[in-house]
Amino acid sequence: MWHVAADWGTPEILQKVWEWAKEKLKREEISNKLLLATNKKGRTVWHIAAEWGKPEMLQNLWDWAKGELTTEEINKLLLVTDKKGKYGLACGSRERHTRNITEGMGVG
Repeated sequence: MWHVAADWGTPEILQKVWEWAKEKLKREEISNKLLLATNKKGRTVWHIAAEWGKPEMLQNLWDWAKGELTTEEINKLLLVTDKKGKYGLACGSRERHTRNITEGMGVG
């Protein structure tokens, strides 16, 4: 559901899934089953949002990650590669979205 919401949904849909998760899941489950989880292609929601050029969704994911993950986990999120060896933010570079996305998050 999490990856589908990132892929096909809107920031509002992802927000609703996030709210449900916060109500029902423990911190470790949120980290492992949402923020750091990968799909069958080895992609996180970070990859998906970057590829589709969804800066608002990426900003939400970034804010949630900062609130829930350790520094080590955030580094893992930023440096994770999919099965093709692409980094999450590199997926967005194809569409030239990366610069605007990372500048808005203060990491570009």
